[in-house]
Amino acid sequence: MFLNWFFLDVEKPSLRTQEFSFVVQYEPPANFEPVKVGLLMNGRLDLSDLIAELLNIAILGKVKIQETILQIPILPDLKNIILIKTAEAVSLTPLQEAVLDLFFHRSSYLSLNDLFSDHAAKKSFHRKLRQLEEFAETYM
Repeated sequence: MFLNWFFLDVEKPSLRTQEFSFVVQYEPPANFEPVKVGLLMNGRLDLSDLIAELLNIAILGKVKIQETILQIPILPDLKNIILIKTAEAVSLTPLQEAVLDLFFHRSSYLSLNDLFSDHAAKKSFHRKLRQLEEFAETYM
């Protein structure tokens, strides 16, 4: 039995054996927005996907991000992030416009502390997030 295995089943080196290397691309295509990438990665939109999209929109110049610090002598410093929608003439995709509408709903100013401190605002935000996820799935 050993002789059968040794003579019949052992792989013999082949003269045609060649090694190929493949270049793996670890970044998404250039025309994909962060929201699309997040949706493709795990099948749902997360807060990190939306923040990445907001940063992308800020790079395009449509949103300005400011950090404010409220200093009260006895208390620790209170930090807040403020998003300001600018009037820049930047063409955005419908998905990016929907993300802006999710955050800035009829306003040009948003404080992130206000967004996540009110319970009703949180529920409304998550409901709108699911609607945005459905829109993003049809948009892709």
